[in-house]
Formats: sequence, structure tokens, C-alpha cells
Amino acid sequence: MSIKKNILKVFFIFLFLIFPNVSFASAKDTIHSKQNILFNLLTKPRSSLRNQQIKHLFDDLINYDHLSCSLLEYQWDKLNDFQKSEFKKVIKKIIEINYYNFNDKILKFKIYYLEELNINSDTIVKINANNGKFSVNIDFVMRQFNRKWHIMDIIIEDVSIAESFKHRFLNIIQMHGFDSLIKMLNTYVLSRSS
Repeated sequence: MSIKKNILKVFFIFLFLIFPNVSFASAKDTIHSKQNILFNLLTKPRSSLRNQQIKHLFDDLINYDHLSCSLLEYQWDKLNDFQKSEFKKVIKKIIEINYYNFNDKILKFKIYYLEELNINSDTIVKINANNGKFSVNIDFVMRQFNRKWHIMDIIIEDVSIAESFKHRFLNIIQMHGFDSLIKMLNTYVLSRSS
């Protein structure tokens, strides 16, 4: 091995030891890599193994604790641990079901990775999805936790998915209570699972 390669190796080990909480992959690289893995999985025949692999991919990419908390904003702290757990489970299930049910449509899109922007504590990865008939601009709002990039929000054509759901969820809780929200979300999950 050349001296340059050894020096580079030592340099990266040194960086990792000094800055152990810094990821060397960019948010854009992470989205690109995970999207390629997802598209590869979606081309395989449907099976429980494929579904487990997709579930693992989402578990690795989405911080469900933070997402659940941000969806319920000030109501989150009013919930007990059981209610928080129930809400997180149903949100996770909704995300998984939507990907399982729309995989044929997803594969028809060509993805273009446009840019990565740093805004406050978030990193925005801008992509364009195009299927030849129409084009959709999508922003992934990313944040690092424990050296891994996680999706905090997805903004489609300037509409935040998290913000849209947050307003609906908060209205339901204020008008009918948390139990009604969970019942409604579980009903949705059951209707989409069959």
C-alpha cells in the first residue's frame, strides 16, 4: 500500500476519533442511497421478507420519536407513555402501508437530485420526481441523530406533510380527544391493510 493511502487512512481514523458524532455522508448521499435501495426492493416480488426489508429501511431513515412529537406539538407532553407509544406505532404503520400500496406508481418516476441546503439546524435535500407526464418537487427535511441522517419532514410542492397532518391531528384532539384520533388512525390502517 502506498504511503499516501496509509496517510489518508490514518487521517480518517483520526477524524473519526476526534469527531465521532459527525457523519461523513451528506444528507443528499443518504437520500440517494436509501432511494436506490428502496427502488431495488420494490422491483422484487411482494413477500414478507421484502416487507421486512422495507420496514427496516424506514426504521433506519425516519426518526419516529421526533416525528410523532412534532406531529402533536404541545399535545405531546400531555400524553402518557402508553398513548405516546400507540401514536408512534400507528404513524409508523401508516408510512409503511402507503409505501407498500403505492410501489408500482413510485417505480415509474425518475428521480433527479438537485441540491442540498443548510437552513438552521436542518438540511434540505431537494429532488424532482418525473414520470414523463408530470413533475413533482420534493424536499426532504433532514437532521442528524447519532451520526445518522433522519427525515424530519417531507415537503411536496411547498406543502409540508408534517404541518398538514399536525393541524388535522391537533383539531381532532381539541374537538374529540386523543382516543378519537387514535381510533380514526387505526381505522385508516385497517382499511388500507386489506
